[in-house]
Amino acid sequence: VDPNRVWHDPNPIIHPVVFALKNHLRCVTEGRATVMGAGGKGLDLFLDLHGHSTKFGCFFYGCCRTAPINNALLPKLCAMA
Repeated sequence: VDPNRVWHDPNPIIHPVVFALKNHLRCVTEGRATVMGAGGKGLDLFLDLHGHSTKFGCFFYGCCRTAPINNALLPKLCAMA
């Protein structure tokens, strides 16, 4: 199963890893869990690195157009490198 295909609504029985990761990220975002080295500040970046079945090279997919502009900083810096 491709985790990206079930990310929106993972089944805890069929997709336990995606379900657990999504719950953990939700807890970190809400301040109910911490990430080592983050100082308890929550989640600043979630980076999903993997290959694509039809795309070649390096590319970024964004979450949404209404996301804060600082979400575009990493892709811009990578493009400049």
